[in-house]
Amino acid sequence: MLSLWKATYWTTFILTWLFLPLLESYYTSGYYQGWERLRDAVNKNLKFQLVMFVVLIASVIYLWLEVGLLMAHVKQLAIALSHIYALIMALWLMGHGLVAIPRRFWLSSTSINNLNNVYLHLPRLVDNLEDSKLLLKEDCLKVMVLQRYYADEFIEYRDWILDLYNRIPPELTSQTLRFITLENSQINQSEITKDFMRKLRSLFNANLNSYVAYKSEYTKSIDEAIYWEDVTQGNGQVQFRNNRRLMISSRFTYIYFYYIRPWICRGYAVVLMALSVIMVESEILHSTKLSLVNFLLTKTTNSGVTQFLYCFLFFGFMIIAALDSLTQLKVFNMYHLVRSKSDVVSVCFYATYTARLTIPLSYNFLNLFVSRDSVFEDWYGKSVMLTGLFSILNNWLPRLIIIPLTLTMFNIYEKIKQRFGFSADLLLDDSEIEYSTDIEHGQATRNNLMIEAKRIVERELMRSESRDNRDNSNLLRPYSFTDAANINYERNRLEFHNSLSFTKDNNAKTAGGPVSERSISTLPLAQSTIKSEPPVSTLSPLSSSSQSTGSSQRSTRTTSKALRDHFDTNYKRDKGYTTNIHSIGNKYAFSKSQEQLNALADHITVNEQEDQPWIMTPSGFKFSIYGWPISRVTLIQTLPFCASAVTVPRQQTQS
Repeated sequence: MLSLWKATYWTTFILTWLFLPLLESYYTSGYYQGWERLRDAVNKNLKFQLVMFVVLIASVIYLWLEVGLLMAHVKQLAIALSHIYALIMALWLMGHGLVAIPRRFWLSSTSINNLNNVYLHLPRLVDNLEDSKLLLKEDCLKVMVLQRYYADEFIEYRDWILDLYNRIPPELTSQTLRFITLENSQINQSEITKDFMRKLRSLFNANLNSYVAYKSEYTKSIDEAIYWEDVTQGNGQVQFRNNRRLMISSRFTYIYFYYIRPWICRGYAVVLMALSVIMVESEILHSTKLSLVNFLLTKTTNSGVTQFLYCFLFFGFMIIAALDSLTQLKVFNMYHLVRSKSDVVSVCFYATYTARLTIPLSYNFLNLFVSRDSVFEDWYGKSVMLTGLFSILNNWLPRLIIIPLTLTMFNIYEKIKQRFGFSADLLLDDSEIEYSTDIEHGQATRNNLMIEAKRIVERELMRSESRDNRDNSNLLRPYSFTDAANINYERNRLEFHNSLSFTKDNNAKTAGGPVSERSISTLPLAQSTIKSEPPVSTLSPLSSSSQSTGSSQRSTRTTSKALRDHFDTNYKRDKGYTTNIHSIGNKYAFSKSQEQLNALADHITVNEQEDQPWIMTPSGFKFSIYGWPISRVTLIQTLPFCASAVTVPRQQTQS
């Protein structure tokens, strides 16, 4: 048994003082390569271990003066120092939990108190979320600028940059893209060094972990607010909006929340309050016959099962009280426990202190009894009672549990925070705003926070309904943009050629000259509204094979001749000009895919600045557009008209 205790203790000692701090520093390091991060973690821990070594040297000098210096004494000294440090923190956290846990259950007995607690917590949480989001967006902007402008230039940092870029949350990518320009990036080429990348990665990781934690907590708080709103607004029945299951029926759910649950929570709070009183009394009068824990266990010496249940109850409550307070401890908002999304750094921190507090609390539980003869006491007790100073600390530190208990009971933490202007809580739940001694100011603050929280919940409900409507709209029948574009293209092509032929015939009759630029410029444009007509699969590009009969061929021949005369007269172009346009027309304009229509848009020049906007083809031919606001959408819809106006079949051009 002694070997098992020693193996357990030294394993825990190595984990909490060497391995877990090293692992935490490894993941907080900003370097990209693993060996560089390990080296950085070792350097950081060496600084911490150097401080511990200075404390150890001072303690060794005291030990040498007190009891002499032996090798066994040095090992016991290390155990005693670790025990005193962890015992102080364990007792402080436990003192807070012994008051906070029963009070939390008592206040949560009614549904309206739970709803108010969420309301009071929500506005502060939104502020923290927005602050973390703003900090993360600044880092994301730097990362995206590096990825766009410098990733290919700095090859040694390319993987570093891409790793950060791939970890940017999708919801922040679109919000940050519009701010990306080389001018506003505030990143000079000379600044991009290994130290710059290390600091950026370390800050990015910290802000990303904080943002994920606050976002998860915000989502959870919104769900809780909706849940308790549904409970409090029930009139004889309860109906949940967030897909929570009812208890048997809506009527029984209403009875449970209004008549059964309050008594269960209050009864549980009374039991926990009684346990807290027993634990506080036993800590103050530990190692004496007046200790209630000692009295209860000595009266059940004939029943081993009863003694085990008593020990399990009291020691379990001590551990739960300390660990519950540990989760409420805010260390500069650096560490967050999030369900299924906790970051490695926070997990290492809480794992370190969970293991570090367990063994000192175990020995403190033994100190509650008058007789504590055991293997653990024979080995561990001799180490922590090595000198007179350590004996005094072990005897009096448990009695000082009354200090954190009083601070929590009378909400002195809140008064200290207001007195010194601290913006963050130390060991406070956000619900403790309700216990402010300034009644008038506290009531006004609560009312403002609750009004703001209700607006936040209503806004989230509207967003949720909007998302649901968009999801439902996706269930409608699919609409083919490709078929609609093909239909629009064929209709506009025919309308253009018919109008061009009609205009040429009228000009020939009146003036006998070629088609003027004004006549081409004022031709009917494509309509912006796409009608749902069946696809026209029989239509094809203008060519000698597809337009071989009747008036269609005469119209095509007339169109091509009018365009050639117009080019030769007004623009002094040769036959190669129309041939070049013809190639582009066959490749894009007569295509049956939206992708190729988009490709043609990239080859078209659009002028929106003049009073008379125009479109220019790659070869320089202009088309005026009157009364039509240009955009990429309308430009794609106009492309069939533009391409048809300058597309002349090759065979007819050569003739």
